[in-house]
Amino acid sequence: MPNMSKHSLSAEQTRFIEDVVALMVPWGMPQMSARIYGYLLLHAQPVSLDQITDDLEVSKSTTSVAARLLENHMLIRRQSERGTKRVLYVASETSAGLLTEKSFLIGEMGRLLETRAETVATGDAVRRMQAIGKFHLSVRTALDTLINELTAGGDGKPLPGPELVDDLQTD
Repeated sequence: MPNMSKHSLSAEQTRFIEDVVALMVPWGMPQMSARIYGYLLLHAQPVSLDQITDDLEVSKSTTSVAARLLENHMLIRRQSERGTKRVLYVASETSAGLLTEKSFLIGEMGRLLETRAETVATGDAVRRMQAIGKFHLSVRTALDTLINELTAGGDGKPLPGPELVDDLQTD
């Protein structure tokens, strides 16, 4: 891919970044983090914080905060450049971290609906809440299975919730 500075991003590349933003913001991803993620997806090689800042025309502090969030979601990885303090970022090979977090929340909603339905609702509302809860729990199981099959491990072990995902990160 050619050098991608703010002067060389094509209209199609700019549109791609905007489309990534449009899809990720409803998932709760801040707009700037989604822009950086879309931008990094376009790069085969790691990109410096300075280059991201220049190309997206945003402040270094804004870029740094957004990149940290993407790291926490395991959507990007930080790399160091030998002999310098310069930090480079590259898009991760999968989005398993973000999907694992969403799967965990889907499961928690399922558990809440199933276990509390009889104590907070009556009649048909109980049945409806339990059915929706069962649906959520089934979706969590299916998502976890698929994520596990498609990522490196594939060992059949249940995926951790977000509180454990943070513990797995090493930098």
